[in-house]
Amino acid sequence: MTYYQANNLTKNIGASNIFKIKHLGFHQNDRIGLIGNNGVGKTLLLKLLSSDHSPLTPDAKKFLLPQIKPNLNLSGGQIVRKYLDQTFASNADIIFLDEPTVDLDIHNIEFLENQLKHYQGTIIVISHDRTFLDHTINTIWELQDHHLNVYHGNYSYYRNAKKHKNELAWKNYYQDQIKRKQLEHATVVQEIQTNRSTKVPRQKVGNNESGREKGYYNQKQGRMQHKVNAMKTRLNKMPQVNRPQIEKPIKMSVNQEDAINKGSILTINHLNLKRNHKLLIKDINFKINGGDKVALMGSNGSGKTTLLNVIDEHNDSKIAIHSKVKIGYFKQQLEDLNVHQTIMQNVTSTSFQDNEMVRTVLARLGFKSNMINQRVATLSGGERVKVSLAKIFLSDANLLMLDEPTNFLDISAMNALQKLLANYPGTVLFVSHDRYFLNQVATRKVTIQNHRLIDERYQNQSSHNHDDQKEWLMLLKNRQSSLINELSEDPHNPHLNQAFKKISQRIKKL
Repeated sequence: MTYYQANNLTKNIGASNIFKIKHLGFHQNDRIGLIGNNGVGKTLLLKLLSSDHSPLTPDAKKFLLPQIKPNLNLSGGQIVRKYLDQTFASNADIIFLDEPTVDLDIHNIEFLENQLKHYQGTIIVISHDRTFLDHTINTIWELQDHHLNVYHGNYSYYRNAKKHKNELAWKNYYQDQIKRKQLEHATVVQEIQTNRSTKVPRQKVGNNESGREKGYYNQKQGRMQHKVNAMKTRLNKMPQVNRPQIEKPIKMSVNQEDAINKGSILTINHLNLKRNHKLLIKDINFKINGGDKVALMGSNGSGKTTLLNVIDEHNDSKIAIHSKVKIGYFKQQLEDLNVHQTIMQNVTSTSFQDNEMVRTVLARLGFKSNMINQRVATLSGGERVKVSLAKIFLSDANLLMLDEPTNFLDISAMNALQKLLANYPGTVLFVSHDRYFLNQVATRKVTIQNHRLIDERYQNQSSHNHDDQKEWLMLLKNRQSSLINELSEDPHNPHLNQAFKKISQRIKKL
């Protein structure tokens, strides 16, 4: 089996080093997922490996699949097939894909996964879609701190390996603390004994031999002091094992929390949703209760964004919204940002939370203290998305409507957003095609299918088959497990306890 490799890969932009990789290698037919935070150089590495002057040896036929883009004249499935036909027709030994799932709905992502499974050759793909990585790859390349870390498994294996590494770091830290305290205690005991050793026993005081005895005890003290000094030196020379970082769940309150977390806050009755006189969804009957985390699902073009827009405007008499509800709407256009202001100025201008909470949320999303005074105009697209999400999350809104919030986010930012939304005490209605994100955040899902809005609350009375119900039960149990982990760290958090109670009730009903 052919083994491809490259050595001493370096990429600099100006005076900044992007990556410095001593060696990388892979076998023919390997499926490799390239991951890492935005800006670490993933696309640069992909282009370098796929170029005509690629450092890979031996030589191989390569094909770079460009990012799959929407096309007004083609359906999502037709677009995927068109790109895949180009790929397979190339007869390449290695194909490179850069974020192939970004503009695809779940149905077409699954179609892409199935097609790639049958490809006879090597696949190297950049993706932030964790479920896609689980289904298509067998090796993770993590580009971090200018270097490449290799994990021989899919994304779940990588995640478990990182978790194990963190657990090992905690174990080493605690063992170091025990050894350090034992040595500190032994040093204190030895020092006390040393100080006592200078005293001549009372029965010998006044004796002619007291002078000689005093000399003996002075020598004894010297020997013991030498031992104390040696123990202190050993203590000072012990390598410092740093305490691993831990993120505690964020405790925050939302505007009118008590009023909007009791019963229904949004009701839609018999609404026909249209766009440009074309019927998208027929006879919508839909209700959201306070505290729900609702995933709005459906194929591209089915009417998800249009429904969010209509709810945001709520001009139609068939849409009733609680008087205390304040909507915070995240749109891909990022219209809420002032690019001439700093990150901190943008967020605090509408914040319902104090500055400490603002800084905490920004840090969770990857904005450390040295970044928050940067102007938004200098930020990348992904960084602007994070600022917009933070601005809405921290505002006086108590119903968050998020249209594809994970687009342009790296895995680290998506994990942070998941935790923020899961612990958010308000209500969330969101659109996403990221299945992993859906499983971690949603407590309920509604799906647009055949021009109907199908609510999981009534799926036992609908045409949903047994497999759909099993899939939804698994989603709820995944969320329940996440809450158990969070409650183990913060058992008295009322929002976590309430969320756990709701999830458990839903599981019991199913």
